[in-house]
Amino acid sequence: MNSNNKYLPFILLITFIVISSASDAALKTEWTQKYIGCPNRMLFETFNRKNENLNDLILVTSDNNTLSTLSMNYGTINWRHLFEDSSNELRIASTNKAVFTIFPDGIVRGFKKSTGEMFYEELLTSKTVENYNIFIVDNYNVAAIFDNMVYLINTKEKSHNTYNIPKDVKTGVVSIGVLNSELSYQIVLSSADTISLINIMKDDLETQTTTNLDMMVVNHKTCAVSGKYLLCQTKDNTQLVYYDGKDVKSLGVDGKIVNKISGVTNNGIFLITGEGFSKVYDLNTNDSPVIEKSSSNCYVMSTTDKGYFGCLEENNKFVLYNTNKLTKPVFSKTLGVNMKNNYSGIKDIFFTIREVDDDISVFVAMVANDCQIDFYETVGDESFTHEWTRYEDLSYISQSDFIDLPLSEMDMLFEKEFSNPDGSIISNFTLRITSQIEQSQTLVRKYLRYVSKFLGKINFKTLSTAGYMSGLKNKKQDLFDDDQPLERDYFKFKKYIIVTTLKGSIYAINNENGNVVWKISIGSNFVPLTDILNNLIFPFFIQRTTDSSMFCNQGVVTYSVIGGKTGILAFNMITGEILDQKIISRKLTRVEQIPKQNSERMKNLILFFGEQPNDIEYYPPLKESDIPLYDKPFYLLWISRETGQLRGTRFDFKKKYLQTVWVFNRNMGDEYIGNIVGKQVNEKTQSLGYVIGHNNVLYKYLNPHMIAIAFASKKTQHVTEVIILDTITGKTLYSSKLKGAQMPFKMVLCDNWLAMSFYNSKTRRQQMSVVELFDGHEFKDVSSINLWSKSYPTNFSVQSYLFPQGVTAFSVTKTDIGLTTRSLLVGMPFGSIAQISKRQLDGRRVFDVTQEQREEGLVQYIPELIFTPDQYVTGNNTALQIREISSHSAGLESVSHIFAFGKDLYCTYIYPSGKFDMLHDDFNYHLIIAILVSLVLGSILTRYKANYHSLKQSWM
Repeated sequence: MNSNNKYLPFILLITFIVISSASDAALKTEWTQKYIGCPNRMLFETFNRKNENLNDLILVTSDNNTLSTLSMNYGTINWRHLFEDSSNELRIASTNKAVFTIFPDGIVRGFKKSTGEMFYEELLTSKTVENYNIFIVDNYNVAAIFDNMVYLINTKEKSHNTYNIPKDVKTGVVSIGVLNSELSYQIVLSSADTISLINIMKDDLETQTTTNLDMMVVNHKTCAVSGKYLLCQTKDNTQLVYYDGKDVKSLGVDGKIVNKISGVTNNGIFLITGEGFSKVYDLNTNDSPVIEKSSSNCYVMSTTDKGYFGCLEENNKFVLYNTNKLTKPVFSKTLGVNMKNNYSGIKDIFFTIREVDDDISVFVAMVANDCQIDFYETVGDESFTHEWTRYEDLSYISQSDFIDLPLSEMDMLFEKEFSNPDGSIISNFTLRITSQIEQSQTLVRKYLRYVSKFLGKINFKTLSTAGYMSGLKNKKQDLFDDDQPLERDYFKFKKYIIVTTLKGSIYAINNENGNVVWKISIGSNFVPLTDILNNLIFPFFIQRTTDSSMFCNQGVVTYSVIGGKTGILAFNMITGEILDQKIISRKLTRVEQIPKQNSERMKNLILFFGEQPNDIEYYPPLKESDIPLYDKPFYLLWISRETGQLRGTRFDFKKKYLQTVWVFNRNMGDEYIGNIVGKQVNEKTQSLGYVIGHNNVLYKYLNPHMIAIAFASKKTQHVTEVIILDTITGKTLYSSKLKGAQMPFKMVLCDNWLAMSFYNSKTRRQQMSVVELFDGHEFKDVSSINLWSKSYPTNFSVQSYLFPQGVTAFSVTKTDIGLTTRSLLVGMPFGSIAQISKRQLDGRRVFDVTQEQREEGLVQYIPELIFTPDQYVTGNNTALQIREISSHSAGLESVSHIFAFGKDLYCTYIYPSGKFDMLHDDFNYHLIIAILVSLVLGSILTRYKANYHSLKQSWM
């Protein structure tokens, strides 16, 4: 028994090594994050009065037209509805159990608050209007206003009455609210900054009268309604005027500018905030403020039952007031701001209270300038506690990129061996021996730590053999999930995703689970830049990667600052530490990154504030000793979106001089540049051509300097022409006239082909087209092609296909060395992503496939692109309103990481050509373990028997 026990640790060690060496690819990475956008309004709701903790929700409307509810306990989305993507605001009216929405398309909808179920929908006008609003007038009636029409909707009977605004009310009507009246519904309108009332009798809905308040010439944006009172600021911003149901009266504000007027209650109490002051008026008693505060950060309770307001004073002290007891605050407590992620400042505060006997619980949702939502609560005498955070600015991502985690300790020690190239033979030999000894010690410590944790998770007294074997894989997963060091894995599956948002924030996201690692917020002075297509961007550049232990990694972002200035911020991409931040008192017109590293392994930026040498700077400043490193010419393409002029320039690093090489003028006329794409930076391609019949090779036209430009008509919004241009020589490599191709027009330029996706108005189908450029059958050394020669692609292959869905995003996979067949990643409106193999979208497919083409593997042409359910990357997950899909390589050639962003986020990795370099998911690890253990035990038993027989024979 003792002899068997001494081999038990050895057997367990072998078992552990087999399990720990299993591919990490078996642990599938896939996650989705759903968002609602930047909140415009938040209403706290409780639907079960008997047990309020069961269904406490927050009703939210966002600036990208999303209506949703959040759980107060966890901050998760209970339900949400996404409306048309428009510049117009979604407006709502809320009752105790329902919420009604209105949009300029003329449709009014009603939703149940508890479930989000739509119970009412009606088209009231077929015209698209400019002025629209919706209000609750009583328990069963809703007033909807579209321009000069008023609709009184009975939600119980699902019928409505229509009223025309009288002709004596001028055009440009803006609706403000509904006043309480015993006899009529009084709808408040502003026309030419003059207030008018539309009176609809309650006992006779067919009777309509109009009251014009000519004395109220106001700024309608400041008006608010509370019960029978209407309070506004005058148009000249000198005083306040209010209507009490009978007369128009005025209030003095001592010349102060009023920013906002809010109704604190439904009986004539108003909160007025402005530059450095807040006042509360009770118009039922007198015309003087009942309370004044020196703070402008005062907010009304965000519920349908009002009566409280709160002010955020110095040191973030939240002071709560009750309108029935204004002489003394209800309580005053410090609201701890979440400074963990560089807070950008407070944009708005929404709160509610809950009274139980004499205890008051306060729930506060704080919205930052960058749309981050932090939720706090306090019960009784306790301090505020931070409950949850939502990063809603992640639904406004501008750019994303994957970065590898830092080198492991073993890799750093290996790099240390060769860190002294100028040393002597003896010193280098000593350094290498020392480094290898340290590597051996590190390896032993690593596996001893793993073995210790592994054995600590197994209880041999209670675990059966079958349970032990079946739990090995789970033990291995738990082992690697706990206390993992911040270092890259062998196959580079673990990465950080660095993203920038249009709200002025930078994030690092763990690609394994979607958790936010760190966040940097620029601040309220942030303004995004614009690209050639007038799209807002927040560019991010990787200046130094994590591939070296000798230098700190560095990322940098550039942005505009209010006042025509430019901001630059450099940071550590792993820790989020800010390394440098500077403001330049000039406006940035263009920023480019030098593709070659300097002596410190950093890729500098070129900042263009103009085209003259004095208007060009490097970041960080370029050393004189590094200038000889940039001996190869650096070319830049300049495009004028208005005139259509394309200009190729060569940049001189020493003189900071731009030399014009070629100019391409195009008579734009009615046209504009609809889209422009180039190849991915450092794109890798291992396949130089196709092997065709008789062992011939059709070589690809591989030009790394190609760009594709689509020109569109301003009148029809149809793409008129697509060209492929060589940016070094200015040659037009390919051009094609298109008919019926509607904007938006999406393109992907990769290898030797251009893929296009658009809606064809002639066929009324979504269409995908592909153009492939070939260099003939003669081999050319790609690395030494003379781009100044007059050679063009010798032939083209063009083909078009019908796609069964709309396309919101269009991208291509990226792998480690570019050997894997690429796949196109297609984002669709219903929230799924499909991968279409390049073999399907092939420009050489024909109807009649010859035997040679069959041997080559060419697929017969059919007009439709047919893909199977397993080509849906997202599976059962949905990621709505996807704008872009980025891809990145892993350590395995078969794997391609993808990250899709839009309204939602989605991340996973896929296998464009299958798992040709890794074990399959159903690989039988248990059988391998059983075989290894059997072999070890068999060798032990055989050795024992051999020794026994040898000893027995020696005595004979």
